[in-house]
Amino acid sequence: VDWLAARAGRTVERRYQLLVARAGQLWHLLARRGYEQRSGTSVSRPRRGEFAARLEEALEGILTSHLVDDGPVYAVRARQPQHQRAQLDGVGDHPTTHEWLSASASAAAGAAMLLRGSREEREPARRLIDFALRGQHPSGMFYERYDQEKRRWRGLDRRSNPPRLALVDSLRVSRSLRAAAAALGDDPAARRLNLAWQRFASRFLQKGKPSRVGAVLTPGGTVIEDGMDALGLVEEWLALAAGGYRPAGVRSSDALPAAARSLAAVMGADTSVEGQLPSARRGEPSGGAALLVVEALLALNVGSGELWTDGPGRAAAANLLAWLGVDHHGVAGGGAMCDSVRRRRMLAMGNRVARALMGMASGVGDAAVAAAYRDAASDAVAFSLKFPVGVAFVARPSLQAGPIDSRAATDEIYYGQLLLREFPSLFAR
Repeated sequence: VDWLAARAGRTVERRYQLLVARAGQLWHLLARRGYEQRSGTSVSRPRRGEFAARLEEALEGILTSHLVDDGPVYAVRARQPQHQRAQLDGVGDHPTTHEWLSASASAAAGAAMLLRGSREEREPARRLIDFALRGQHPSGMFYERYDQEKRRWRGLDRRSNPPRLALVDSLRVSRSLRAAAAALGDDPAARRLNLAWQRFASRFLQKGKPSRVGAVLTPGGTVIEDGMDALGLVEEWLALAAGGYRPAGVRSSDALPAAARSLAAVMGADTSVEGQLPSARRGEPSGGAALLVVEALLALNVGSGELWTDGPGRAAAANLLAWLGVDHHGVAGGGAMCDSVRRRRMLAMGNRVARALMGMASGVGDAAVAAAYRDAASDAVAFSLKFPVGVAFVARPSLQAGPIDSRAATDEIYYGQLLLREFPSLFAR
């Protein structure tokens, strides 16, 4: 008997289906049940050729609509709608420019061009990458925004001195420099790119141990805003270790992997915090934060099947699936990544999400769980295929696509290329 009885004028009987589990497993079981209920149904897989062609068209589109060729300046433009500025800049309501030349989008576009292997594209690709390199601060971090009118680099807030820089922007540039250097192979230009990203990645190490890092900080290291973007450094430090890099004064070959594990522990990625969801900047739970945790654990535990069966991996997987399949204020499911509990919109970042899910599927020992992860990966890609590559967001309930963001587009192109190379089984022939 409950509050409906008085309204109905009679006794109302309700029946509930209860699921009993430890709090740390509850989200995982609910999400898994949703995918297992679809067992036996056909999951649509994108065709490999069509998917690759879509990435090519997206890159050509960015180079057509967002490229700026102004003498020594050769870069990709980024646009940010007025209503997004405060939440993306992380600097309150201070005014920002509506449009700028983006270091991260330029570096990513250049790297994507090099990966295509065309000799004719090498020179414009290098020019794009050189533009991003010119934005490296003496501290090692990268400026993201170049003011074309004033011909200078600037931080998130024009009125702040020293400038405020977002860590995620530097991480994007560094990731692209690594990809470009790998594509260049033995070319002498690769050494310059390697030195630049290594300088950035080692910036946050003190005698081989992590220094304090936040989502927004000054070049000198003062943290303006905390956030889980720092988890992106896990992959950077592991890449340093794989390349044989050792910090000055450190002899142990395990110093960098140990620093990566330590950072993950500080950020809470290696512990199951029951009843809580990972929070992005400003302490707001978000799908992006859940994805960062999974990506960090994947980098730290390549080939470890036990990770996703129990413990921190199980909790991280549960959180990620929750943002893909659980209703948040009417925004949910179908492969869409919910942005946050406050912003009623979805993110069409299916390639990046799918790569994480496929990485989880390849590491888990339980066949049913692995199938659920693969189905979720297919759903994530399928949702993104409904919209142009690089839409900033998808509004609910109208499903209206936001504007094209060159940074989001180049991110999806990058992760799409990785999907084609690392997980061919995701695609139909």
